[in-house]
This record gives sequence, structure tokens and C-alpha cells, in this order.
Amino acid sequence: MKPNTKKIPKEKYEYHHEEFHNLQKLQKINEKMEREGWEKDPVNKGGNPSHPHLIEFNNGYSIYYHAHYKRTLKKAMEEKERRKIKHNSYHEGKVQSLGFITCDNKHATVGIVLPGKYDFGIAKAPECIVITYNKIKINGKEYRAISSCDIKVNDPIVFEVEETAAYICYY
Repeated sequence: MKPNTKKIPKEKYEYHHEEFHNLQKLQKINEKMEREGWEKDPVNKGGNPSHPHLIEFNNGYSIYYHAHYKRTLKKAMEEKERRKIKHNSYHEGKVQSLGFITCDNKHATVGIVLPGKYDFGIAKAPECIVITYNKIKINGKEYRAISSCDIKVNDPIVFEVEETAAYICYY
């Protein structure tokens, strides 16, 4: 009987390093990198000042540090996708929005609604709609600028607008 010699694919990574001149910046850099899906690279003692470097600077010397990070290519693709902006158009272009993913990985759209009544069907996920300009009647209740409406799963979503209005929707 032949043993299983199937190779397990090795995870593919991309690598990055950050340079900084003082250790106070290290925490901010670590937080930023973590938000973007990077992790400290233990092979290179990532995230810790691995070793200071002396560089010549205006006839003198300056010290800077660097930290190493890695992330899987899957995480890199997710980050690339997160940075995309998607254009949406509904009801013959009378409702348009730009979709994006927030820094805390939630979906959101910023939209403009022309006067009219628009049925968006049933909510598939909880939504929070914040009116940012003018007023929108949502499911029969009027919401003015800077107010928000929480939509539950399976609730209908019907907008009625008398004058052009704007909103942000988090879902």
C-alpha cells in the first residue's frame, strides 16, 4: 500500500515592513496594519523594533527602526476588495448609491434619492439608514436629516421622497 504523498499546499504570503523614527509610532503602526489584515511576522521579529539602523542625514546620523509584517494573499485580496467603490442604480436611475466597506469591515452605501416612491423589497439583513440631507419617509414614518431608521430582517423597505434627499445605509 502506497502512503499518502499528497503535498499540502503552503500558505502564500505577502510581506511588508514599516520604517519609523521613534518607538511611540509603533503602536499606531501596529493598529493600522492589523486593521488591514497584516500580522506580525515572527520569523522577522515583526512588530517589534527588530534592529535599529543608523543612516546618514545632513552630515549627521539618525536612527530609525523597522518592523516586519505578513498577510496571506487571501487577506490581501479581501483588503483590495474592501477598498473598491461600487456604483448602484435603482428605479431607472432615480435612486443611486456608492457602496463600500467601512474600516471595521461593515458594508455601507451613500445614496441620493430623487422625488418618488420606491419599494426595495424585504430586508435580508439588519440595516441602519441615516438621513444626511432633507427628509425621507421610510415605511410610512418620516425621518429628517441626522436621524436614523433601524430596519430588521424581513421588514419591508419603502422610501417616499418629496424633494431630493441623501442617506447612508449600514448593513
